[in-house]
Amino acid sequence: MLTPRSKANLALGLSTAGTFIAYPFAQHPVGGLLFAGFCAATVGGWADTFAVSALYDNPLRKLRIKMDIPWIRTDIIRKRRDVLEAGLVHMVQYDLLTEERIRQALGQLDLIELLDSYLNRSGGKEAIISLVQQLAADIVRQLEPGEMVNSIQRTLLHQARHVQVHELLADILAWSIRNGYDDKVADFLIEELRKIAHSGTFRSLVSSTIDAVLSTYSEGHWLRSIFKSLVSLGRDKMIDRVVHWLDGMLNRYQDPHSSERRTVKKWLASLENQLREDRRLQQQVENGKMKVLALIDRRVKLTDWFQSHLQTYREVAAATEKHPDLSGTPPFPWLVDVMEKLLDPKKHDAWSKIADWAEDKLLQSVPYWHGAIAGVVRNELGKYSNEQIIALVKAKAGKDLHYIRISGVMVGGLIGMALYMLYRLIAMAG
Repeated sequence: MLTPRSKANLALGLSTAGTFIAYPFAQHPVGGLLFAGFCAATVGGWADTFAVSALYDNPLRKLRIKMDIPWIRTDIIRKRRDVLEAGLVHMVQYDLLTEERIRQALGQLDLIELLDSYLNRSGGKEAIISLVQQLAADIVRQLEPGEMVNSIQRTLLHQARHVQVHELLADILAWSIRNGYDDKVADFLIEELRKIAHSGTFRSLVSSTIDAVLSTYSEGHWLRSIFKSLVSLGRDKMIDRVVHWLDGMLNRYQDPHSSERRTVKKWLASLENQLREDRRLQQQVENGKMKVLALIDRRVKLTDWFQSHLQTYREVAAATEKHPDLSGTPPFPWLVDVMEKLLDPKKHDAWSKIADWAEDKLLQSVPYWHGAIAGVVRNELGKYSNEQIIALVKAKAGKDLHYIRISGVMVGGLIGMALYMLYRLIAMAG
C-alpha cells in the first residue's frame, strides 16, 4: 500500500508527465483543457512541495542555488525556532492550561478517594504503622522512663504555662537531625510516593486530568487542533513521561548528596533556628500548645497510665529486637488499633476537613504555578535539538504535510481547467 509520501510523489509525477503529453495538443479545445489542468497541477504540486520542504530544510540548497533571496523563507524551524517556541509556550500557558482549566481539573479530584486508595489498596497504611511502631520503639529504648515521664508530666500537667514548647520542638528537631531520623522519614516518603506514581490509580488520575483539560479545550486554531490530536494519540507516552519525571525527581531527593536533599536539610535547620529566634512563630506555637493542653487536661489522664506501661513497652521492644521470631509482634498493639482507626479517611470527618483545606490551598497556589508553566515548557523544549524537533514534526505531522502536496496538485489542476474554460468562453464571446 502506498504511503502518503509515495502518493504525493506519484500525483506530482503524473501531473508533470501529463503536461508534456498534452502540450502537442494544446491548440485543440480538449487538449488545451488537459494541458492547462496538468500544467496548473504541476505548478501547484511543486509549489506546495517547496513550501513543505522549506519548513525543515532549504530546497534551494538541494538545487545547488546558492543565492539568498530575502522574500523566500526556507529552513523555517531552525531559523525561527525562538518564535515557534514562544508561540508554543504562549499556547500552553494561556490557551491550553489556563488558570480556569487548571481549577476545573483540580475541582474534579477526589482527595479522599485518592487517600483511601493509597492507604487501603496500595499498602500505605501498613507502611505508616510500621514506621510509627519503629519510631516509638526507638524512643522507648533510648530514653530513660523516669526522665521522659517527668518531662511529659511537667510539660503537659504541672508546668505547661512555663515550659516553652517551641524550645522543646527545636530540641526534638535537632535530635532528629542529629540521629538521622530526617533521612529515614525522607526515604520512607520517597518510597511511598514512588509506589503511588507507579500505581494504576495514579495513571488513571493523570489520564482523567488529561481528559478534563482536553474536554474543555476549544477548537478554532490549526495549531491548537494539531496539539490536541497529538496529545490524544500520545496519552500513554505522556503518562509514562509524567511517571518518569516523578521518578527522576524522587531519585534526586533520595540521593543524600543531592542539592535537593541538602536544601531540605537546610530548611529543617532553618526551621530549628526560627523556633529558637522568631518571636512571632514562637507565639503561634505557644498559643497552639495551650489549646492542645487544655483539651488533653480535660480528656486524658496521662501520668499514671504512662508510668504503668512504659517499662512494659521497653521490655517488649527489647524482646522483639533480641528474638527475630517475635519480629512480627508489634511492640505497641494499642498503637496499631489507634492508627488503623485514624488512617480511615472515609470514617473521620477530620479527613474531609483536611481534604477541603488541601484543595483550598491547591486552588490558592494555581496563580503561582500557572506563572511557572512558561519556564517548564521552555526547559523541556530546550532539551531537544533542531534535528530532534524536525524529526518529531515529520513523525507526527509528516502524513498531513504530504497530503498538502496532494491537495496542491488537485486544487491547482481544477483551477487551471476552470481558468482555461473561462478563457475559451471569453474568446467565443468576443
